[in-house]
Amino acid sequence: MENNFGEAHLLEPIYRMIKVVQNHDDKDAKITASLAVQYISDHYKDKDLTRAIIQEVLRAVLVYYKDGFYYSKYLANELQVNVAQWVTVLAADLPLTLGEIGGIADKLAVWLEDKDALSLTATEVLSWFKETCAFNQELEERIKINENYYLDELQLLLGK
Repeated sequence: MENNFGEAHLLEPIYRMIKVVQNHDDKDAKITASLAVQYISDHYKDKDLTRAIIQEVLRAVLVYYKDGFYYSKYLANELQVNVAQWVTVLAADLPLTLGEIGGIADKLAVWLEDKDALSLTATEVLSWFKETCAFNQELEERIKINENYYLDELQLLLGK
């Protein structure tokens, strides 16, 4: 039996979507999960799924369902997950505490509270990320080195 961790990795955003929606309503979580799976089954049968396709489907389902109520919550969660992962990797050998690293993701949550998820741009989020991490010069330099990667990841997530 062959293990394909790439395919399992594709399911992570779907799982996180379900959990975000489930925090508000179990029934809505089941409905959005069903909508996403049904859409994938109907439109991508016998095709290789990509991260971009999964994000596109989840974005469409969440924007459509309940007039986008859950989209901003899902997007905020996905951005926090990504930022926490990036900072953890970038700061692995720096003298930063877990509290400082987690604090960056917490600041992102606060920053996102008054943002319109549908109009958020990758450049806007990246600028926030660089400004927030400017407290540590080494971290700031590492972000600049990887800036194109982060921009690509954010564009994939935001669909822009």
